Amino acid sequence: MVRSDASNTNWCVAAYTDGDVKKPVILLDSGSDALPGLKSQLSNDIVAYGLLRVTDVVDEIATVKFVFIKWVGEGVKPMSKAKISTHKSAIEAVFLPAHVSIFATQQSEVSEREIMSKVQSASGSKIHVK
Repeated sequence: MVRSDASNTNWCVAAYTDGDVKKPVILLDSGSDALPGLKSQLSNDIVAYGLLRVTDVVDEIATVKFVFIKWVGEGVKPMSKAKISTHKSAIEAVFLPAHVSIFATQQSEVSEREIMSKVQSASGSKIHVK
């Protein structure tokens, strides 16, 4: 739904059932309230994967960009961090392609400023002369 132009949904977050990396990844939530809604799902003790739809404007033309966020909260145990590396290809098959991928461990790393800076750098609009 995040990728659909017909849907208002602009983010989704998936995480391991009960926060246990040995259990399946399930959809935690999705919504249309952009980054604040997505960030509300990211707690210090979980590993989560998010997809965020943003708009970048170049020459007054809006273009849709997708941001993949891999969240590993600072409270996640070292063995759990090691275990998730084996899930990389399965997770990416669901969430990619994306214009930008972000790895974050702190809420400050998932800010609109940080995200849009990376999106604009990737698309070339950051250096575009206006």
